[in-house]
Formats: sequence, C-alpha cells, structure tokens
Amino acid sequence: CHDFAHCAATSQRRKRRRRTSTVMDLLFAKALGDTAVVQTRACDDPRKGKGVFALVDLHDGEVVMRDSPLALLPSAELSEAAIEDARDVPPATIDTCTTCGAFTGTLTTQLKTLLNARARSRSAAAAAAPKSGKRKGSGTAAEKDSLPPPPVKGLDALALPESEWQPTRLRERMFIKKDGAFCCSTCATHPVATMRESAKGKWKAFVDAVGGVPRADRRCLLLGAKILAVALAGDPDAREGVAHLCARPMWDLAPSNAEDAEEYASNVRKAIEASWPKLKAALTAAFGADVTKNGRNVPCTLETYASLCGATQMNALAVKVPHPLMKYVVSTVAAEGALTEHVQWLVREKADRVAKKASEEEKVLDGAMDIDDIDLDSDSDDDETREANGDERYSFRWGYGEDEGFDFDTTVFPAFKGTAIFPLASSLNHSCDPNCEVAYVDDSRVHILAKRSISRDEECTIAYVDPDLDGEERREELKETYGFDCECDVCIREGFVPHLKRRKVLPPKQSGGGLIWGKLDAELKAQLAAEKKAAAKKGARDPKPAPAKKTAAVTKKTPAKKA
Repeated sequence: CHDFAHCAATSQRRKRRRRTSTVMDLLFAKALGDTAVVQTRACDDPRKGKGVFALVDLHDGEVVMRDSPLALLPSAELSEAAIEDARDVPPATIDTCTTCGAFTGTLTTQLKTLLNARARSRSAAAAAAPKSGKRKGSGTAAEKDSLPPPPVKGLDALALPESEWQPTRLRERMFIKKDGAFCCSTCATHPVATMRESAKGKWKAFVDAVGGVPRADRRCLLLGAKILAVALAGDPDAREGVAHLCARPMWDLAPSNAEDAEEYASNVRKAIEASWPKLKAALTAAFGADVTKNGRNVPCTLETYASLCGATQMNALAVKVPHPLMKYVVSTVAAEGALTEHVQWLVREKADRVAKKASEEEKVLDGAMDIDDIDLDSDSDDDETREANGDERYSFRWGYGEDEGFDFDTTVFPAFKGTAIFPLASSLNHSCDPNCEVAYVDDSRVHILAKRSISRDEECTIAYVDPDLDGEERREELKETYGFDCECDVCIREGFVPHLKRRKVLPPKQSGGGLIWGKLDAELKAQLAAEKKAAAKKGARDPKPAPAKKTAAVTKKTPAKKA
C-alpha cells in the first residue's frame, strides 16, 4: 500500500507540475469525474480481456483512478464463516463501517477496542489450554510472567495531542443495527446490508453452507453472492459494473495443466450448486420473488452466480486500510508521551502471541501437536512476512535507557483487510513490473497511483503478487491464485515465455496492450531478423544436406503409417 505521507508528497509534486492546467482541462475532469485520465477498453491481446489505458500522459505520483467497490468482503467475515460455534468468534480488534470499512469513532475508542479485544482473546486462549497432566512449575515463561490487565482506565477522558495528518475524531457511527454499524445512510442502505437485514436467517444459512469450503474458494463464493445482490437491487451503476464481469463459471478456471484440475473443478462445482438454493432463498427474501424470477440487470440463475464467482477469482483486489493509530503515531511526535503505556502493553502482548504461534508450529513439526489444533484459516496480525507482502512498517524506540525504553513497530495496530470487486479498477491487468500501485487511505475506496511516467495510450497495470519475489515463485503464485501464465515483458526477458521469442510480431500500433507491447514487439522483431540473418550466413558457410535424402526419409515413413 501507499502511505498517507507519500500521497501528500506526491500531491505537492503534482501541484507544482500542473499549475498551468487550463479551464478546459478542469471542465473535462469535472465532467468525467475520477476516470478523466484513463479509459477501460478491450485489449488487443484477447487473452487479457479488458484493460485500463491512459488517455493523457501521466507523471510519477499522479492519481490515475479512484474507484469505490461494488461489494466488499472483510477478512474477519470470511474467517467467521468457517467457525461453527458463534461463541468461538474472536472479538473485533477494530471498529469499522460494515459496508465501506472506514474506521469509526475516535482514536481513543479504537485503542480501547484493540486493548480489550487482545485481552479477551488472551483470556480465552488461556482458558482453552489443556491443563491435565501438568506439574507444578511446568508453565512457560509467558504463563508465569503474565501481562497485567490492559490500561483502558481513563481512556475515555484521554485528550490526545492534535495531529496535522491524522484527526483524533474519525467517522461517526450514524446507524447501528443488529448486523453491523454504518457511517452514513448510503452504507446503511447498501444492497448487501439490506439483504442481510431482510433475509435474516436465510443469509446466515447460505454463509454456513459455504463455511466448509477452502478459504480461497469461500472468498469467491461469498463475494460473488454479494455482487449478485448488488446487481439485483437495481443500482444504476450495477449493470455496467457487473455485466462485464460475467464471463466463465468458476469451475472452468482451474489451470488445465494442474494435476488436480478435474478434482478441483468438481469440488468447486459441487460447492456452488449446493449453496445456490440457500443464496436464492436469501435473495428472494430481500428483493422479492419477482426479482429473482425475472432478474434485474442480470439473470438470477446458477450460471450467473457461478460466473460472478469466477469473475471474483480473476478480478478481485485485496483491500488494506491502514489503522488510524498507525498514521497518528508516525506523524505525531507528542504521541509518545500520551500513548507509551498503551503501546508497551500491546508490544508485550504481541510478543507473547508470536512466541506461542512459533511454539505451536514447532510442536507440529515434532509431532507433539496436531496441525488441526492450529488456526490456519484466519488472516494473522502476527505474520512476520508483512514487509515481503508489501505492507508498510515503521519502527520506533520510545523511552530512554535499557530499562525504560522499548522498541516496537506499527504492526501492533492491525489494518482493516478484505477483498473487493470494483467497477473500473478490477479491469487493471497484471504486470511483474507494474507502472501503477494500489493505495487505500480512509476506507475501501481504492486509489491507483502512477509509479512512473505513463505515456498516452499505454496500458496501466498493477502487480497481483509481490513483484520482488523470485521469478518462479511469482509465476507459481499467479498460476495457483489466478489461473494464468504471465506473459509480461519481465517474464519474457527472464526467459519464462520462450514461445514469444519466435512469435509473429505486429506493428507497434496494432500490438496488444498499447505502447509497452509495441516496443517489445519491435525489439523481438529486430532480434528475430538478426537471428535469421545469422542463420543465413551460417547456411552459406555450411550447406544443408541435399533435399532428396530428406524426401526419401519421409517417403519411407508414409507407408508404415498407412499400414
């Protein structure tokens, strides 16, 4: 993700560059809104489907696009779907709008929620730990030196120093319902919120039906159901936003060369077909039998649902909204004096949690613990590979001396995480050397920023996976997650796509993907011509065998095939 400070810096650079914007430019941008500088259209390369192309020259740091999601699936909701007993659902560590993912309340209420949630999870884990056969004094160091209660007393009255970059007051919780809290009337009346409220137990029955599906596939089924609800609700933008997503059913997207392709396709098809009656019942309860029978914007059929699940697998974007306390700590020097006690407690709690996870993994490897006893379904806040995944991380040292000072980083404040489908941004194609990057600031609205200069008519691309990964790892992850073999210029240069080195090239203006592919085709064409020239010279020095021998060999083989 792009951090707020960099967004501010690039915004200043953009202002300096473009002070001479004309009145016509402003009117054009106002008329077209956030898509004034890009256009979504079909790529010349049919394998890539639709893409996003620049209508004007763009500079490093400029906002290429802003887009609001059609539907959002929080990671917490995805994890809860796999939990059979509601009493086992972990407490929420953040307060956010159920529809858009915006952080709500104030910085102090967010901190109180986080402290209480960590303490309750710690108590629940201690209560669930096996106690039989344990001798006195055999506990771990963490159990002996347990944390004191979280420092939540007085938080309601705590006045935090003001920050230039991060307000202490966040969005208000305007509507609080049984199925969630919402920051505005638009979010409260979103089709998904309406369906969950109107369908009552029927939506829950659908969620339970997909709870046993593997996490990656469950994500597609849940998000595909939400997109279908948005389309059936009759949203004016839903038709265009959903119609171009309906492509192939999810069970047809398994890589054909995978060893378990047939088994995967069969399992996915069974899961979609088994959950469809429950989803249709929820949609009927929410929007009426006439809508589900006749359809609105899209047909309400199993085939449509399966196609939307497939579109989710191919086009969904990860959402990560940074915690406002992270931004506050980074941008406010005075935060140290106000929050030292609270941050220090979170640091100690996280250290215990990470140590426990490492101990469990070691026990599994040693055979002393069953892997089923470890929660492998959730998005962990303890993942030490966050930097490798592109997450931002700032390290600090607060206090003085070895006894009073302590080190921490901003991952003690968990981000809002989820998956979403966007009307425009979901058309962005992948490149292992992308010219754009994804950023989230206050909610799930995505900001696409230029990483470098982008020429007019050049395709705008993002990285679906970490571009810093090794080439084989990168391609394997793309194949497993999105079901395609990458043929971007990086993979070609690294030798992973040998057949493109001999492919028939087209003129730059006709080649798929705009100028990038045009330049690449020109390079390949020149390389091919050079190789032909070299081969011709070699043939002149070393003549090939007479054609008669080759013809005789073919003649000998032909009768054998006919016989």
